[in-house]
Amino acid sequence: MSIYEISIYFILLSLSITILASLRVAARRGAPTALAGLSGATIATATGLIIIGEVTPISFSTDIALYLLVLGPVGTIIISKMLPRGGVQ
Repeated sequence: MSIYEISIYFILLSLSITILASLRVAARRGAPTALAGLSGATIATATGLIIIGEVTPISFSTDIALYLLVLGPVGTIIISKMLPRGGVQ
């Protein structure tokens, strides 16, 4: 096993821990903490997909990561625009 493979496994393990920590933050009460936690989980998931796409012959993982990185902030902006007005009516 080379140092390259060990570093890939370490990065994927670190991203998994980041996703779990972000989901724990998202489970707390309040919309701002939920949005912050979900944003962190989205970024970690997209980073993991890009790394997996580089290691394996899955060609569409980079596209999915790009969609996650674009739609995550868009959804956050939409939800934050609705929250001051009392939410969805």
